[in-house]
Amino acid sequence: MLVTVVALQLVLAQAQPSPAAEPAPGAAPEAAAPSAASAAEPPAAAAAQEPEGATPAADAATATEPAKPEVREAEDEGLKASTSELPPPTRMKTRRPKSALNPIPSLFSAEPLGGRAAVVGWAGWSSLGAGWAQGVTSEDDLGAIADLDWSTGELRVSAFYRRPLGRVGLVGIGSRLRAGWYANFGAKWMHDDNLSDRGVEFVPGIVLSARGAGGVFSLGGDLEIAVTLWRQGGLFAAPKVSLAYETLLYGDLTVGVRVGGSYRAGANDAPMIDGRALLDLQVMAGWKLL
Repeated sequence: MLVTVVALQLVLAQAQPSPAAEPAPGAAPEAAAPSAASAAEPPAAAAAQEPEGATPAADAATATEPAKPEVREAEDEGLKASTSELPPPTRMKTRRPKSALNPIPSLFSAEPLGGRAAVVGWAGWSSLGAGWAQGVTSEDDLGAIADLDWSTGELRVSAFYRRPLGRVGLVGIGSRLRAGWYANFGAKWMHDDNLSDRGVEFVPGIVLSARGAGGVFSLGGDLEIAVTLWRQGGLFAAPKVSLAYETLLYGDLTVGVRVGGSYRAGANDAPMIDGRALLDLQVMAGWKLL
């Protein structure tokens, strides 16, 4: 009887359609294994499987990748080619005063001639004269000066020497010296006590000069000492302060003006021994020879 019941159940089981097989409890780990393996893949592999431009992370990873040497060399060559094709840079020309471009050939400033030669002439109250100087070195100047004071009839013909001493800021300092022959022809239309005489003179001086207003300003101090030889002989001294301004007019031609004041006094039989103040005002013109 038991055998008959079991056989009947088997027949019924075979005759009914079998439902979808459910995974066995032991098969669950095997089915989940592929999902876990895919989740464990590195981000780089997952990004490689996705198309380009699919996610911002892929774009960032691509941007941070170092450029290849071939690409970098091509970029450098392109940059060089573009740079070589650029036009040369244009330079703006600034216009400077003529006095800043060329030295002003002057015998009255502290600036040396620097190996050049120059002549200068002047006329006014109360003298007229001319001078010449040659730069024998870059700093030393030698020359000659002739000056006639028409109010007194005094003629001075002297050798001239000048040398710069240095600078203080924008102001140049120079020393100068005149030494030579002195002659007084005794003109009395301005000074009744004037006498004819002959002698020698020695005139040391110092000058300060600075550029400005398109030219050069010069402030000089000179001490004229003359020893007279006629009659019993005599001596007079005349310290003098002068201010001059010179500028380039055209090419190497310079023009200027000079004003000065001095006090003169003498002893023994020198002309005009009584103390007196004298004023000077002259216009000047100069020319660079070399």
